[in-house]
Amino acid sequence: MAEIEATGRVKLISGIPLFIAENGLKLIEGRLDRIVEDGTPLQEGVDIFFGTSAEILKAISNDDPNNKGEVTTIVFATINGKVVPFLVKLSQPALDKIEDPDNKAVVSYLRSILVDTINIFTDDVEQNTKQLQDYMQLIRTSGQTEQVVLYHLLLNRLARRWEGDESKQDYLVFIESVLKELWKLVKGEDEEAAIEALETQILALKSGN
Repeated sequence: MAEIEATGRVKLISGIPLFIAENGLKLIEGRLDRIVEDGTPLQEGVDIFFGTSAEILKAISNDDPNNKGEVTTIVFATINGKVVPFLVKLSQPALDKIEDPDNKAVVSYLRSILVDTINIFTDDVEQNTKQLQDYMQLIRTSGQTEQVVLYHLLLNRLARRWEGDESKQDYLVFIESVLKELWKLVKGEDEEAAIEALETQILALKSGN
């Protein structure tokens, strides 16, 4: 009895209220199914909502006293396994319409980071802080991150702006080499070697070589 009181009632809903709730959900879902076109994002969203609602209803009406834990598990599993993939799929047409390849690459990369971060906080691994720290380290040292930041955000745009201007090509090569050495510092690679390389390049620039 003490355990039940500590965690709340075993069944938050039962009897006639449970019957009404279960059949009410089925009734509303059935009516929506008749008016919502199959294969559409709206139909998929409706399925996710009512499927999750039915699971939650079962959780709060069964004999397990840990209602909060059950509901939390259901909600997080839904976000992780259904809502996030649904939103990724929903956003894809808009992403496909981005014509600039650099902008598309940046947006796609940011979306992937957002998805991964949400998944970290909604998966069944409890060490969220460590997961997040490990993920931040992965991002920092990732070749994809380097490609997005150095090229899609910076160098490709400079290359397009200076295209056809031979006087700017040496600057572009210099900027690229400097950024690559700076990125080694970001990744935590050989700091002394990276700084020495930067100093060499800066001295070469000053000397006009």
